[in-house]
Amino acid sequence: MLAEYVAGSLDQGTRALLETHLIGCAECVEYVRSYRETIRLARTTAAEETVGEMPAALVEAILVATRGRGSQE
Repeated sequence: MLAEYVAGSLDQGTRALLETHLIGCAECVEYVRSYRETIRLARTTAAEETVGEMPAALVEAILVATRGRGSQE
């Protein structure tokens, strides 16, 4: 429900109930604020240009660490 609220797609009745709750709940107001900030930071990070490629040694270390995991299931 929070994602729909922040996106503005929550139905009017549910939105009104949530906003009534927010008037008296500082903890939820802070939670909604931090939720919005998380979305903003994720968008900012996604928009930043990545520099360079992943080092070959890192790729190899990941492959070594994950080798055989699929057969354990």
